[in-house]
Amino acid sequence: MRLSKLLILLLGGTMLHAATTANELPIKRISLYSSGVGYYELQGTLEGNAKLTLPFETETMNDALKSLTIYDEGTSSPLISYPSEATLKKTLESLSVKLDGNPTIAQILTSLRGAEIEIYAPAKIVGKIIGVEHKTNARAGDVDQVLNALRPQEAFLSLWVSGKIQVIGLKDIASYSFTDPVIGRDLNRALELIALSHNDRTKNISITLPSTKKRTVGVSYVIAAPVWKASYRLELSEKKPFLQGWAIVDNASDTDWKDVELSLVVGRPVSFIQPLYAPYFVHRPTIALSIAGIAAAKTYESGYENDDEEYALEEVSQPMARADMSEVSYKRSAAPSVQSVNRELAQNYQTAASQTLGEQFVFIVKNPVSLQRRQSAMIPLVQSDFSARKVSIFSAASQRGVSANPVLGVELKNSSGMKLPAGPIVVYDGGSYAGDSLIEFFGENEKRLISYGDDQSVTGVITNAQSAYLDTVKIAKGVLHINHKNVYTKSYIFKNSSSTAKSLIVEHPLIINAKLVEPSKFSEKTGVLYRFDLALPANKE
Repeated sequence: MRLSKLLILLLGGTMLHAATTANELPIKRISLYSSGVGYYELQGTLEGNAKLTLPFETETMNDALKSLTIYDEGTSSPLISYPSEATLKKTLESLSVKLDGNPTIAQILTSLRGAEIEIYAPAKIVGKIIGVEHKTNARAGDVDQVLNALRPQEAFLSLWVSGKIQVIGLKDIASYSFTDPVIGRDLNRALELIALSHNDRTKNISITLPSTKKRTVGVSYVIAAPVWKASYRLELSEKKPFLQGWAIVDNASDTDWKDVELSLVVGRPVSFIQPLYAPYFVHRPTIALSIAGIAAAKTYESGYENDDEEYALEEVSQPMARADMSEVSYKRSAAPSVQSVNRELAQNYQTAASQTLGEQFVFIVKNPVSLQRRQSAMIPLVQSDFSARKVSIFSAASQRGVSANPVLGVELKNSSGMKLPAGPIVVYDGGSYAGDSLIEFFGENEKRLISYGDDQSVTGVITNAQSAYLDTVKIAKGVLHINHKNVYTKSYIFKNSSSTAKSLIVEHPLIINAKLVEPSKFSEKTGVLYRFDLALPANKE
């Protein structure tokens, strides 16, 4: 049975039919590249002022900020905002209520000393926070200091209430509230930020599009995506060999694909990561102020009138108060480093349409694709009768005098009209599995050899010989020219023990600065070897 009659379409996920809200844009088009990036285009109809929220994994934020593009003819002032990498920490530090580090109620109240608070314990008490202290609540009449020390400490809140200090145990307080609305807003804001931080791997980019019109809006971006892969099946049993190819794609995002136009691109565009997401600060030196300061006080020794004797006059300086700017120093902090970037079978299947895209080649999936988040799919890529010839391939890499088997192979010519990406090929022959093979990028009308097993019915032996002799001697203008020649001979002996004639391709190494003498013609030549076609009759040597 031909592979063309089999249908194995594995779609990882069911069709989705969830409706989108007015301020959501569904994914319209996706192009996956064999270089590890994906182009995503969202498109939909919006009316009036709109705010879009796009979730991105933290590691893709740099790519999103580098490539995010908005298409909206109805607005002239779009705004894109997103949380900085240090938003949570810095914002929590800026609030009057300190919730970073998971503080206790006692620590929160201590950090707000002086603020006015309203508590119920159980009666209502309004006062200003003096502080919180911890002490052991000793039992009345208990004089055993050792037992008192082992008892757990309790927290007590000290309040300034109507000119008096009042102490209340925290365990006796039923509720707290701050009379200052700023503290209440900061507390609520801190709790919101902490709630948002529970999913650290996702960041939201908000897009605000002010407008009064109903219009079509598009958003596109390029981010890292799993490389799409190709795998092939080659059927050799029929008179016309048949090739079927599948594309394996992965939706590694947290967004479902619903009726998406999918394109698969073969090519290697330049792609890199620029650290745009994290705040970046340039180092600047600290330079001291140009202030003269005040003059230093000095004292002087008495002088001598006797000129005949030499005295060393020493001037003594006593600095009482001065600004010595020459002693100002600063510690140079290391500037943040920018990390450089170091650097894809059925004849009635609807396979992908192909076309050239600049220097790249693209497969356009004909039917819309629906795929749930974190699921994968196999999609028909190509199917075509293929120009193929079964051969055995013998390489001269075998050791001298050692019998070796050639490999089972196929000489392929890409007559599909498409450029085929690299991938594995599963070979079927005689109605069954024959072996696996690999192929690199396969251009249109290009010839290529693949191998998928050993041909144990054929053996080959190589013998080598080398000779050197004096070829010519010539004297010209007083100079003697002597020309030596080296002759390298490699002999191949093959034995076909099967009852079927074989087509054999012999790969013979190319020697630099040597001329091929016999045979003088070859079927193919690469940068390092010649290839010769040889017919092996059945049961012959």
